[in-house]
Amino acid sequence: MTRKIIFIFLLIFYCAFLYAIETDKLKKQMCAIPGTNYQLSSTEVTQCLFEEVTGENPSANINPNYPVECVSYYDAIYFCNKLSVLLGFEPVYVIAGETDILKVYHPFYTLEINDKIVINENADGFRIPTIKEWQYAAKGGENYKYPGSDNIDDIAIVKPYDPEESHEYEAAQKKPNGYGLYDMSGNVSEWVMDLYEEELNYTCGACFASGYGEDFEIPSLGYGSRKFSRGDIGIRLLRANIKKVASSNLRLRTNEAKDNETICIMSKGSQIKILEFGSPETIDGISSNWVKVEVQKGAKDRDGNPIKAGTVGWCYGGYLK
Repeated sequence: MTRKIIFIFLLIFYCAFLYAIETDKLKKQMCAIPGTNYQLSSTEVTQCLFEEVTGENPSANINPNYPVECVSYYDAIYFCNKLSVLLGFEPVYVIAGETDILKVYHPFYTLEINDKIVINENADGFRIPTIKEWQYAAKGGENYKYPGSDNIDDIAIVKPYDPEESHEYEAAQKKPNGYGLYDMSGNVSEWVMDLYEEELNYTCGACFASGYGEDFEIPSLGYGSRKFSRGDIGIRLLRANIKKVASSNLRLRTNEAKDNETICIMSKGSQIKILEFGSPETIDGISSNWVKVEVQKGAKDRDGNPIKAGTVGWCYGGYLK
């Protein structure tokens, strides 16, 4: 009996350890998209992360480092809210007054959510992007035909579709775009929020079954039934309304550069909300983006004086946590 208890304890510890690794990896993989207030995950959600969060892997082609697939639009919503809660963020999707999607929906069984899906615009949790958000990020601040290159072989593994053969591959094996996003075309397509028509939603990013050519270009769109899962559609995560705190005394400036005028010096622990990601820069060996922020209630300057909530300015994101 003692050995059995020790084994169960070790198994629980091991699972918790794996979960911590995957979620910590995800935090590091969230890419700031300059000119916006949101981040996108650098890769599609992998089967490993999906299983650690939900306890299940519905994918047809099993490999922990492949993107998860065979997830419906409703399954994606369920995953986003569950991940948000696990990481201490406010869930974005509200259904019949509930953020616990399991109260109104059982995932992975081609069922549908009959109640209206409400988006909490102020929540700081995870969701899937809109077409506009996805396409802006896919361009990567560049002017290529495909996300990151004019050569399709740089950014995706492309070969004639064969239903008997797997065309998926491990995440991040090809070149990223200018914002550090991998597999924006190729691997699997990705659910987006926009409705195509009743019970059908758009997808972005060509999948392995697309063949060659125009389907891999940034503006190309697909669609799928909200309630049915397919082996060629997966999930990419978006997070907006991001709140952080100053990890040390930090200058709030009038614009995004070290030589701009200082508005005030926020004390360590002051909370801010990110309004816009600016240019990337490396300062003191730290690589991050300048961020336009809104000071939150309770913030103080380095002398202990209150900073008015709602004060807006720019600071270096490398000193936020």
